[in-house]
Amino acid sequence: MPRRPLSQSSRSLWSKSFCFRLWRTSVWATFLLLVLGLAIVLEGASAAPALVKVDPPSYSVKVNDSFHSNVSIVDVSQLAGWEFKLFYKRSVVSCANIEEGPFLKSAGLTFAIMSINSTFNATHGRVLAGCTLLGFNKSKSGSGVLAMMTFTAVGLGDSALDLTDTKLAGPGDPPPQIPHSVADGTVHVGGSGKPGDVNGDGKVNVLDLISIASKLGWSGPPGSIPQDQNADGKVNVLDLIFVTRYIGT
Repeated sequence: MPRRPLSQSSRSLWSKSFCFRLWRTSVWATFLLLVLGLAIVLEGASAAPALVKVDPPSYSVKVNDSFHSNVSIVDVSQLAGWEFKLFYKRSVVSCANIEEGPFLKSAGLTFAIMSINSTFNATHGRVLAGCTLLGFNKSKSGSGVLAMMTFTAVGLGDSALDLTDTKLAGPGDPPPQIPHSVADGTVHVGGSGKPGDVNGDGKVNVLDLISIASKLGWSGPPGSIPQDQNADGKVNVLDLIFVTRYIGT
């Protein structure tokens, strides 16, 4: 039996109903896309990379001073083990000791390796450290100290405390790598604080005069250059005269 054609009013009503359903579907689709986008943004924010850093980030010490430096972790999730290498300029500082920090071992028994090579190459010393939790499916989340080091300032100058080959991993076999960023540290070593002691060896003698002579003509902010003994921002004959007054002390 042939279908009767729709009347004009019926066609208009059907068209309006169809448009309404289409509009409603479009609104829901837009809403779902917004919710999905917000979830992705929140997930990305919550999954921000952990940070491995030298803490505190900078030091200013005198020759022969000892100072402590930590390697810390910030905002890590499910850490089961870590490793890092740290390089330093051996003419400026020397690492005297390293030990495991409290962060990982607060979650259980650990196994750690700690190694100091003060003559790693012609210019740098190196610290190698690593640690893992013992046991099945053990991990630790949050922030804290991974390792604690003691350094001694041995010479004038600046040295980076340069973190390299850092590794973070979670529990599992194979252990999943944990994405992270790294922040290095710096050390500035000045003189011993004794007037005329340019090289920081605790004595004033011809070695200090030689040090000044090698930097004649240098300039910078007052007190920023060890050879600028009178702190006028310049290295010149006045600094030689200044040091001669303390020769032998």
